[in-house]
Amino acid sequence: MSPVVSLDVLPADVPADYAPAMVSACTDALIEGRCAMTSSLPESTQPEAVALVLWQGDDFLRVTVRVGRGRAQWVARALTFSERDSIAERWTTVGLTVATLVGETRELDGKAGEAGSASSSPQTGDAQHSTSALAAAATPPTRPVAPASTLAVRPPASRPLARWRGGLGVLTGPGWDSGSWQFGGWLSWGFRVPSTPLVLHAAGSYARSAGPTVDDSALSTRWATVGVGAGLTGTLPALDVAGSAELELAFRRVDADFRGHSTGDQEVPLRLRAMASFPARGALGATGGVVVRLPPGNSNESSGLRLSGPAFSAEVLAGLEVRL
Repeated sequence: MSPVVSLDVLPADVPADYAPAMVSACTDALIEGRCAMTSSLPESTQPEAVALVLWQGDDFLRVTVRVGRGRAQWVARALTFSERDSIAERWTTVGLTVATLVGETRELDGKAGEAGSASSSPQTGDAQHSTSALAAAATPPTRPVAPASTLAVRPPASRPLARWRGGLGVLTGPGWDSGSWQFGGWLSWGFRVPSTPLVLHAAGSYARSAGPTVDDSALSTRWATVGVGAGLTGTLPALDVAGSAELELAFRRVDADFRGHSTGDQEVPLRLRAMASFPARGALGATGGVVVRLPPGNSNESSGLRLSGPAFSAEVLAGLEVRL
């Protein structure tokens, strides 16, 4: 049976939403075996090693990781994070640290086994001494743990999620309920609140569409939109993808030109902006997504031309994202 490393997080009220990232990173980094939360293991499980993850403070910037197994001494590391590090990154780093400490305890346990075999004796005094040594090894050390600068774990090579991000690209989507789709460009600027998944953004777009033909004359339309919004962002480490979902309050102006005359409409819709970017970190990435009007219907109407917006108003976006 594959050896298991039991993970326990303290204090008990620490949110465990990102614990799967810790378990996955720990399992991937182990040479042999797997990691699992103590609460998910059957009572009959005999783990190879036990890991205690002790978070200090409400900001989740400091954590102590302790690992013990068999006859080996307990080993510990203290980690200090920056506010620029996302919560997911912190839990992933903790998982890597657990795997590294498990490797250290395996080496210590192997050395202890060799020393025990070389000095084994049938005398009662030696047996009592061995039992006392095991009891001492099972007790967590009271000495200060090693500072973060001595960590054997290498932090993630990629940069943490950026606080500022800007994007620009092209867009397309339905125009009027007949005629060609609109085509144009968009740009945005966003800010991630430190140590939270909350993001704020401002965005604008401009597009044009041709048609439909009314009374043997073609219609030309300009679509201009600006908006501000807020929502949540996160990452999917397995795919190295970052994503966000935000509600946006927009101001939209539609101007239609027909036979040398102009007519227009304007509205203030609520929209849902869902975006994804790859890679999740770094100074530059590819991004794309969709913006949908809530409710999906479009209330745009032209004055005197008997035209209306499509039953489903949405825009598809694609472009580049710059992170700072």
